[in-house]
Amino acid sequence: MKTRSILTKPMRGGEGCEAVATTEACETQSCDKDCVLSSWGAWGPCSMACNGGIQQRRTSVLEKIVANGRCAAEDSSSRLQEQNCNMNACIGDEICIAVQDLIISVDSSGSVPAAMWPNVVNFTEELLKRYKAKYYAIETMRVGIIQFGNGAVEDEGIISPAFKVTSLTNNIATLKTAAAAMKHKNGFTNMAQAFSLAEELLEKQGRPEAQFAVMTISDGVPSFKFNTKEKAKELESRGIQKFMVSVSTPRSDAFELMKAMASKPWETNVVRVPAWDALQDGGGPFVQEALVKFCPASMSPSSVLDIARQGGFMLVRERGYCGGLGKTLGKRILEPQACYELAAEAKRQAFSMGRKYRIGRCSVELLSFSCATYKGWRADLENPACNASWGGAFHESRYYDWYAIQPSDCTL
Repeated sequence: MKTRSILTKPMRGGEGCEAVATTEACETQSCDKDCVLSSWGAWGPCSMACNGGIQQRRTSVLEKIVANGRCAAEDSSSRLQEQNCNMNACIGDEICIAVQDLIISVDSSGSVPAAMWPNVVNFTEELLKRYKAKYYAIETMRVGIIQFGNGAVEDEGIISPAFKVTSLTNNIATLKTAAAAMKHKNGFTNMAQAFSLAEELLEKQGRPEAQFAVMTISDGVPSFKFNTKEKAKELESRGIQKFMVSVSTPRSDAFELMKAMASKPWETNVVRVPAWDALQDGGGPFVQEALVKFCPASMSPSSVLDIARQGGFMLVRERGYCGGLGKTLGKRILEPQACYELAAEAKRQAFSMGRKYRIGRCSVELLSFSCATYKGWRADLENPACNASWGGAFHESRYYDWYAIQPSDCTL
């Protein structure tokens, strides 16, 4: 609206003034505003270590909707993308070398028959044998063990908490000993309390760079379903991956509940065991299935050695190198095979592949070694040694992975 004043009024038959106020429309656009999405985040870990898994990436909401604005659903293609990953076939001797902090949560409630309890313990021990706390000379897995199934109503109606068997540790021997000593508790299934304890251990002891995960071994019959499901949602909101080893029959209520509480997609985060006696003798097939589903970075030692034998070189150290960095042979080399060929042409015995900000760089190391040293590395890829004459321990570096070339006189 705008107005004006009359300065001279009409007199002696003069004409009156025009209207002294006028209006026009303004801000006619809708008050509704659609949300604004961020760019795509990084791809998450693969849901399977081999035999084909799925990885996801998401966008987040930078600006929320206003009034009747619109925003794509969280699971729509505008906000969630998936792709296949780890399509290589499993060999059968896979080990887990992921940078993962894992809590193994074991059900020892009355719904687990006492006669079957040794099977549960043995299954847990067999799982631990497949985890490596160190590989290529860097720390990988940390594992903690908790038990539930000791449930009882304590004073003032409080449900007894789950209890810690071990803290998060990379001492696999200690974990095996502790797992072997677990006792059957025969209480009710206080699974919600187990989720709470797992969350507490991960948040207090977990590494910032590691994937947080909880593996629950249970028949899926918690005593307080609503509380348990709510606690499972809380773990999800905190970015904690939930794996389920469900001892149940297909399409049963117990199996459906375990599926619902597992991270999505449930197909790659749930292992179904048909009955407790199927875990007899360690439950080998189910250990293998759990490993490749729940470990985002497993590898087959036999397959790695076969590839090294055929290719003439092998990865020895991640995030570090042995000897002095020599000449950079290329800055756009993305495959180890190509770097190996350049290093062999330069008559060198070792090379480094760049990572992170130095991805694409291929450099050679100034050192030489014997066939015996090469065989020694092959035999101990968990903790390979860098000879003192080459400068002692490996040089730490976030930007290089180190490979050794098989000496020409070396027969494997």
